[in-house]
Amino acid sequence: MAFGYHGKILHIDLASGTFKLEEPPDEFYRKYLGGSAVGAYYALKYTPSKVDPLSPENTITRAAGVVTGAPIPGQSRITATAKSAYYEKAGWDIKTTHPTSAKLSDLGLEWVANYLQVI
Repeated sequence: MAFGYHGKILHIDLASGTFKLEEPPDEFYRKYLGGSAVGAYYALKYTPSKVDPLSPENTITRAAGVVTGAPIPGQSRITATAKSAYYEKAGWDIKTTHPTSAKLSDLGLEWVANYLQVI
């Protein structure tokens, strides 16, 4: 495979101790350009939407971008993607993926909290 990718993605299941090798087509790399996009794709594909960020079901991806190793300032060498416990600590409800009513009120956005309760 040309243009900086080797065309192989390794999936490792730490709970079962198994792994599998995936070889996506070239179109995949054109659609998900860069390590951040590849990481986001697999995090969204394999992480259940309402999973606790600290549970074993949470997916962690590590992906290198196509320009890794190139002398381009500001480019990361590798990206790590996972659902984070940070949002819960910052006042977001991890089950609904919305800010909590208390957080919205703290920010002076009571009207948004009231609207979200209606819909």
